[in-house]
Amino acid sequence: MSSASVTSSVFEKSSIFARSLPTEIGHRAPHPRGRYDFGIAYPDPDSLPLADLAGATARALEQEGRDLALYLHPQGDEQLRAWTADRLVRRRGLSTDLDGVYLTEGSLRAVYDVSAVLLDPGDVILAEQFTYRGTLNIFRRFGADVRPIPCDDDGMLPEQVDAAIARAVAEGRTVKMIYSIPTFQNPLGWVMSLERRRALVEIARSHHLPILEDDCYVDLRYEGDEVASMSSMAPECVVYVGSYSKVIAPGMRMGYLAGPAALLDRVAAVRDGAGVNPYAAMTVRHFVTQGLEEHIEAANAVLAARRDAMVEALDEYFALFDGATWSRPQGGLFIWLQMPEGVDMQAVAPRAAEHEVLVLPGAPLSPDGSEGAGCARLCFGYCAPNEIREGIGILARVIANQ
Repeated sequence: MSSASVTSSVFEKSSIFARSLPTEIGHRAPHPRGRYDFGIAYPDPDSLPLADLAGATARALEQEGRDLALYLHPQGDEQLRAWTADRLVRRRGLSTDLDGVYLTEGSLRAVYDVSAVLLDPGDVILAEQFTYRGTLNIFRRFGADVRPIPCDDDGMLPEQVDAAIARAVAEGRTVKMIYSIPTFQNPLGWVMSLERRRALVEIARSHHLPILEDDCYVDLRYEGDEVASMSSMAPECVVYVGSYSKVIAPGMRMGYLAGPAALLDRVAAVRDGAGVNPYAAMTVRHFVTQGLEEHIEAANAVLAARRDAMVEALDEYFALFDGATWSRPQGGLFIWLQMPEGVDMQAVAPRAAEHEVLVLPGAPLSPDGSEGAGCARLCFGYCAPNEIREGIGILARVIANQ
């Protein structure tokens, strides 16, 4: 009997479900796809290193296939953790080793694991005024109160962070952590400046707060210089999250977190043997050790061209909207579009979808839903430059005819 044929069950009663579940019902159907898909942060499918991944898979099976009969280290493949730790030391300035790295099923699972060991219902989290919706859903699942911090192009405003902490304390609330995507922020696209990172670290230290540094886009840089990680500044209070999925293939679902032993011990207790897929980890290891940096350089060149195509299309088609602005990120996958007052992107999105143009409205990306009605996140990684130009033109016409 299929699940679809069951007409009644104990699960028909909403009271049986956890009260902390999101109020909206999830959809089990595949994500809708449009010809002009600016809604989800897909990479260029032609940039996926399929031949190299096939070779990595073959080497993994030939050399270590018998290990698939075993349950391996709960923190994940030891050689991949060692390689990751070494790269984090060299590239991001962390003080860590293989024991300080925990492999996860993508960076979002790392955020989930940290949330599981830190959050109690009612805890306050401070996050950027717009942030990744998947992370917001995780925080809400654990009953957290996520409060937005105003930002400018350099990141969170330190005085606003201090003020938010003071307000929460005055309310008798517990501020449990600061969450930030400091590099090519999702969805705003900026890079937090070195000065802001230092200021945020000092605030966290003074209040004995952890920072969850979600650096999953850091390798997607095609302009400018890298900025030191907050984890390199304050290893005692910063938890670092990274991703291989973003730079190899999202379907590989391979991320990692690095942090103090006291945190990782508790993550191990929460996961209790639920380690990452060893087959995927072996494949990723054999791939990254044979040429990750060369692949990143080639993939970023494609992303840069697509970023340019979208900015040029916005310059051309959105100049007619007085007051409209859009970002020009130095990396990542997103452009943040802000329309003038009176344009509701939540209403525009379904109309654009009728023309096969998919965008993500800004309001669901606001922690408290109070901002972003006239905003949208536009992802430029998936579509070819000519498709980007066509799709942006269609989006402009949909808005103009609203």
